Amino acid sequence: MRMIMKAASFIAVSASLFLLAFPANSAAQAKPDTLTGRAISDSTSGIPAAAITITRAPDRLVQRTVTDSSGYWKLIFADGTGDYLVHAIAPGYNSARKRVLRDSTGKLRPVDLKLASMAAAQTIAPVRVSEARPRPERESFEFDKIGSNDNTAVGLLGAIPPTIAGDLNAVVALTPGIVSTQGGLSVLGADASGNSTTLGGMGFPGASVPRDAKTEVRVSTTAFDPSEGWFSAYRTNVELSQGNVFAFRRVSTTIDAPFLQAPVAPGADTRFTNARISSGGDGMFWGERTAYSYGVEGTRRSSPFQSIQFASDQALRTIGVSPDSVKRFLGLAAPAFARRAADPFARSTSENVSMIARIDRAGYDFKTYEPRDLVLGAVGFLNIGRNGGIGGSPFASFENAGEATSSSGGVQGIFSKFVRKRLLLDTRTSLSVNRTESRPLTELPSGSVVVLSDYGTGSLSSLEFGGGATSASSRNTLWETLARADFYWDKASRHSAVVAADLRYDGFSNRQNANANGSFLYNSLADLERNAPAMFSRSLGDSERSGGEWNGFLSISDRWRPWPKVRVMAGVRMEGNRFSRAPLRNAAIEQVFGVRNDRVPNGVHVSPRLGFTWVRTGMFRHQTTNMGSYGMNPASFIRGGIGEFRAFTSPQLLSGASAYTGLPGAVRQISCIGSSVPFADWMGFAEGASDIPSDCIGPSAGSFRDAAPHVELLDVGYKPSRSWRANFGYGSIFHDFPYAIDLLSSLNLDQPGRTNLNFAGVEQFRSGGENRPVFAAPSGIVSSTGLVSANGSRISTQFGSVIQGHSRLRSFGSQMTMSLRTTPRGNLLLAGAYTLGSVRSLESGYDGSTFGDPRATSWGRASSDVRHQFVLQAGRTFLSTVFKGTVVTAVGTVQSGLPYTPIVASDVNGDGFRNDRAFVFPAMSGQGAGLSDAGADCLRRQVGAVARRNACEGPWSVVLNAQITRSFEIKRYGRDAMVGLAIANPLGGLDQLLHGNELRGWGGIRAADPVLYSVSGFNRATGSFAYNINPGFGSPRSSYFGLATPFRVTLDVRMNVGRSLPQQQMEKWLRPGRGKPGKKLGVADLKKRYSRNVNDPYRGILAESDSLLLTREQGDSIRAAQKRTALSADSLWTTMADKLVLLPDNFDSKAALAIQESAIDDAWELYRMSVKNTLGRILSPLQLSMLPWDSRNLWLSTKPMKLRTYMF
Repeated sequence: MRMIMKAASFIAVSASLFLLAFPANSAAQAKPDTLTGRAISDSTSGIPAAAITITRAPDRLVQRTVTDSSGYWKLIFADGTGDYLVHAIAPGYNSARKRVLRDSTGKLRPVDLKLASMAAAQTIAPVRVSEARPRPERESFEFDKIGSNDNTAVGLLGAIPPTIAGDLNAVVALTPGIVSTQGGLSVLGADASGNSTTLGGMGFPGASVPRDAKTEVRVSTTAFDPSEGWFSAYRTNVELSQGNVFAFRRVSTTIDAPFLQAPVAPGADTRFTNARISSGGDGMFWGERTAYSYGVEGTRRSSPFQSIQFASDQALRTIGVSPDSVKRFLGLAAPAFARRAADPFARSTSENVSMIARIDRAGYDFKTYEPRDLVLGAVGFLNIGRNGGIGGSPFASFENAGEATSSSGGVQGIFSKFVRKRLLLDTRTSLSVNRTESRPLTELPSGSVVVLSDYGTGSLSSLEFGGGATSASSRNTLWETLARADFYWDKASRHSAVVAADLRYDGFSNRQNANANGSFLYNSLADLERNAPAMFSRSLGDSERSGGEWNGFLSISDRWRPWPKVRVMAGVRMEGNRFSRAPLRNAAIEQVFGVRNDRVPNGVHVSPRLGFTWVRTGMFRHQTTNMGSYGMNPASFIRGGIGEFRAFTSPQLLSGASAYTGLPGAVRQISCIGSSVPFADWMGFAEGASDIPSDCIGPSAGSFRDAAPHVELLDVGYKPSRSWRANFGYGSIFHDFPYAIDLLSSLNLDQPGRTNLNFAGVEQFRSGGENRPVFAAPSGIVSSTGLVSANGSRISTQFGSVIQGHSRLRSFGSQMTMSLRTTPRGNLLLAGAYTLGSVRSLESGYDGSTFGDPRATSWGRASSDVRHQFVLQAGRTFLSTVFKGTVVTAVGTVQSGLPYTPIVASDVNGDGFRNDRAFVFPAMSGQGAGLSDAGADCLRRQVGAVARRNACEGPWSVVLNAQITRSFEIKRYGRDAMVGLAIANPLGGLDQLLHGNELRGWGGIRAADPVLYSVSGFNRATGSFAYNINPGFGSPRSSYFGLATPFRVTLDVRMNVGRSLPQQQMEKWLRPGRGKPGKKLGVADLKKRYSRNVNDPYRGILAESDSLLLTREQGDSIRAAQKRTALSADSLWTTMADKLVLLPDNFDSKAALAIQESAIDDAWELYRMSVKNTLGRILSPLQLSMLPWDSRNLWLSTKPMKLRTYMF
């Protein structure tokens, strides 16, 4: 596998450098054809070493050669067809091509191609040209970013459940190649800190947008435009579209009711009530000079509050906890239940209101279709949310819960101006603020008890009581200005340059009182009964922190079109950062460790980019049908590129270093084990009669007391993560099935890691039975619990852990994605993408797991290495009388399991981190171990040895959503509406139906439990630890709550409340001069406007004549059919216009609309029948399969089609 993926990555890099590589097909004819000719210059002298490419018709077989020293060439086709396209290219000359056909005698005449000298073309006498040069495009949403394999959001109905429609993470999760991991969404092993979200190309603090806002969402893993950056993993860009001359109004309502849901696990009532109302619209006002677009929605969700007090016996068994153990736990922990606390949450609630809007001057004059020279506008967004009962869990008491509020808002100003037609200046400036606050239900220490349920379906669990929620608040401010200049710098308009610059300031202020009230750990229920905690820890000191950072970039790029269908982009991006303040300096750290804690990673970096796209046939586009919208690739294309992508430097990078300086008054942590643990007066804590301990008990220098200040700092060479990426893609059509193959490789550099500078690394002894290096002395280990004090493993007792953040890690990932879909035929869509991937990473024990010295680094399989992923889409429109207007869609993702390493639940090697790999004892291979099948299979391969890094693999995950939608027209009001039933996680429902209480965990992302042992004691005489086996090792049971999605059916109603497009078109063209300002249109004007509603399919065929290899006779026949059909269509438009021009001022709108729509339907049917009756006699089957999309749809149709193209 490793060799395959390395080979794929080398192919991606090398293939990106060749624009002219394309496959040849085979053909079979009896008579050979010999083609000869010469490549000559303007002076008729031969051109040596000119590249000659010949394409045979109709099967497109390709052969190549080069000219000799005199410019002559010769090629033989063993199976000749008599129809060829010859193409010649040479350095310093413009290319030339010529069609070659057999003459009346059956012979092929020599082909002389004259290639004009580029130098000569530059020195000819000036010629006055009346044709207008092209302008740079303003705010064009490119479906084919040069070289990039970007993905636009999947828009099939039901792809994302309507309950979470607009959630950007849900959109990203449907992107082939981006996988779901325990740490979030990942691509090619890049750290999640390298992800970025933008709105209109600028920083965006939101995680969702209103579903009815008219937005385009693009997910990028590569972007060869250097003005796009600040990401090393993936980038999600949201564009709120400008309003159009036609107005749209949309309203939607989503309702989830408990009776339409199944609980996530037997006996667990996780059913919820959800109501969501959304509205959106866009259009123009003030004489179609000002455009607007908006979306607004409100959501409220309510579900039963989850707590261990309210969990049923069956629910507890499902998650692997014995009901008897819970009953005992509740009795023992009763003194800790807060008598002065507010009543527990009856339900968990979530309320949210969001809005996004845009207003600006229209970018076009819709009378002339010319772009306006000056456009001013603004974009604003707002989000306010409140959550009550957060943190509820069947493993915890209700006191662990809390509530949270959030708010964010911002505004962007837009300035866009053409200067002398050829230069476009765009500037955007934005200001946004994001605030969050969370509050606990009770101000109590938290308590946790390790419970081992040793029956067949049990697991190792931690039951929580007391306080738990964190009190925290944060405020983040972002100011950003982006300026961009687009211009053509050559006379031929083949080079378009882009110069972009950006400056932003990110400021933050936060307070996070994590563990401010302390926490007690009990190793068993027996310890809880004796009130003998094994450990106490607490965080003390001022947790307020603030700071800021300046970031900026300057990019220069050139878009070059060397040939009409080939585009190349090359550019460079320079970016830098500077923090506004540094952590307070602690000279003692420099004295002890030789490093300073006030260093900040300011710097400048330069990144190059190069990409290309060759669209051989067709175009990249977006198609919208009644099944939804989706991206469409050209019939044939090649694309690729290589470049460096660098992550944004987070302003909160110094947050920990600013808080944990080790100075007096800074945040500090205490940790007490064994005899140093203070008394836990739970009754006194609950009644306010006892203070929470602020130190350990016993001797201040005791080995079980750890109160030395914890320190965090950054390595002097720290850099933001970056990735060198190369991709290569090819797409074509095979037997009427469009397909694409994309190769992508990524060398991820400067990945974040950490190390403990205060770790001495001196081995004290080796544990018995495991031969594990232990860096703490036996006297520093509590015999009764096996907990280890890290004091003995440190260089200096003056400090606790001294954590240094660095960027010395790296990873390498590569993947191949193959996609295939059916050609849209109106009522059926099938599409799928398969991704084969491999990710390896360099890690230390501090970043992953260890059995020896945690500072050692090694390469191995990455924890985000998902080898297989499928993204599947299906849609069907029913056309029968009974089900007419009904659409069924389904979208699912399937991915192989995530790798994991068997570990111990606590620190056993004395390095202070819970990162120790398990030793697989021989007893683990037997049936008596009580492990799940998945966990046991993994361990059998490692018996008698240290568990290898990521040697185990979790179960496959399947996420499936479907929707049944019925569209209909409310004739009384002239409005369209859709009523849908969205089915979320039908596999989860099937799991419950088939397996009852013994769930298999179908549906949702499934992560295996990596904990193999918990430590229960230590024998000083033998130097060995005692372990309890976790029966739930390797099982995804713990993910049933929180991660799992219940099976449910959601009612989704959507309605267009604005006037229909046909009505708007009629009003715009018939009302002026009839009681409204404007000129009354005559017959000629009406014909001209309405004829644009119907595309001429023959025009597209003739435009692709070279790609289709049309013969002269075929071209003449198509032009004749085009002329005949155009004359018939003109007669239809004349008849319609004659009727409309006679309408009075107070005409009947319904009657006029009927005339308009009937004529448009008749015109489409005229062209449809013409195409079906004509093309089959003129074109070959291969040519028919390569038709442009509009003529192809008409050719494949079996009945009249309701098609519309609205123009103004």
